[in-house]
Amino acid sequence: MHNQNKDKFIGISLSICGLFGIIYVVIFSPTILSLFSSDNSLSSSTLVLLKSSRIKITFYSFIILFIGLIYFNYVKIQILKSNVTSLIIGFIFFSWFFYLIESSLRVFPLDNSEKILKQSLAYEPSSFSIHKFPLHHNIYDSNGKLKSKIRSGFRMEEEISLADSIKSKIFIFGGSFVYDLNARLGKSWPELVGDYFSSDFQIINAGVPGHRTFDSVGKLFSEVHLYNPKYVLLCNAWNDIKYFSKLEPPNSTLLRLYPGMNHYSHKKISLFKGTIEKSQIFLRFSSIFSGTNHENNPEGRYFKKYIGRQSSEISQYALDQYELNIENFIDVCRNINSTPILLTQPRLVDKNNTEIDKNKIAYGYVNLSHNALVKAFNKCDSIMHKVAKNKNAMIIDLSNKFSGNSKLFLDHVHTNQLGSQAIAEEVATTLKILLSEKSRYK
Repeated sequence: MHNQNKDKFIGISLSICGLFGIIYVVIFSPTILSLFSSDNSLSSSTLVLLKSSRIKITFYSFIILFIGLIYFNYVKIQILKSNVTSLIIGFIFFSWFFYLIESSLRVFPLDNSEKILKQSLAYEPSSFSIHKFPLHHNIYDSNGKLKSKIRSGFRMEEEISLADSIKSKIFIFGGSFVYDLNARLGKSWPELVGDYFSSDFQIINAGVPGHRTFDSVGKLFSEVHLYNPKYVLLCNAWNDIKYFSKLEPPNSTLLRLYPGMNHYSHKKISLFKGTIEKSQIFLRFSSIFSGTNHENNPEGRYFKKYIGRQSSEISQYALDQYELNIENFIDVCRNINSTPILLTQPRLVDKNNTEIDKNKIAYGYVNLSHNALVKAFNKCDSIMHKVAKNKNAMIIDLSNKFSGNSKLFLDHVHTNQLGSQAIAEEVATTLKILLSEKSRYK
């Protein structure tokens, strides 16, 4: 009798798990989960995952319940000891609840390392800039759709051909604003500029998130000159402003502040890591214990500790450095027989920003108050115009035309689709005028 009761306990345990799974599915419903969302609704992707999870849990619950009833009524094993029976029952409950938790978390999944790498830009160490793109790389969105391509180390659809000497190559340098982080495949504003030119021109998006003006100088004389560019455009201010509050010798100079990247961002994921990260439970625990006061992304480090106590001071050393960077850029362009063209950087940042606008500006990157940031951008514009005048270089004033227009920007400097199209049209129109007047800039 004692052994028969032990056998029944295993059957009862299975039946309880099956019944609990069925009850769990009823509770884990769209109606109840939507009550916990901010707008009392769930996204379409969440609903798809939820439906799949509920179907699987329901299916397995009925199977487990059926096995439990069969085990309870018909299976008799006389040889199991009490501790073995307890172990089996514990394993049944643990495994089932682990599965339920894992299935629930998969409805609101965290990305594992493999998916994060597929959705992020790859960076490599470089001796001439803080980092560089690999020669060939594809970036995907969260749905697995191709978002952008890197070819020949630049954001473009096809490789640059050295054999094609007929086309006039136009390179556009800058940071994430030029790269156009939020643009879809082939729709970054430098690529859109190409739509306004004939096939005699090839527009190349040479923007790299995080790059400053000195990175563009490094790329220009270490690689880009080999492509014999006809024209080279530079649009960069935001990334340089990141050192405007702290540049001062001897401890804080470009040489000391930016040692450069010393590792490859996209390393091969080990079999063990790839396997264990398939668990959402592991990813949740990992995210808790890996939390820091900053996060790394294409913009560099965002220091949350700066929020609320930003500096109002702009280093004169930084302004002198920025001016020197622009001058060197123009000089290198002319040394390689290319025509330099400067672009002031358009931005959401403006003295008349509303509170809604200010909430979109990531002050933690620059450690400057709003007024100081407005002043820093204005200083960059003035330096661009000053250097263009002194060096008799072409300049396109995008800042004066677009800055402060909240309809065009997603945040401090990055444009939405409407903004990218507007900037592309302005650059193309003005560029054609400047090229027709090229003789003035000799």
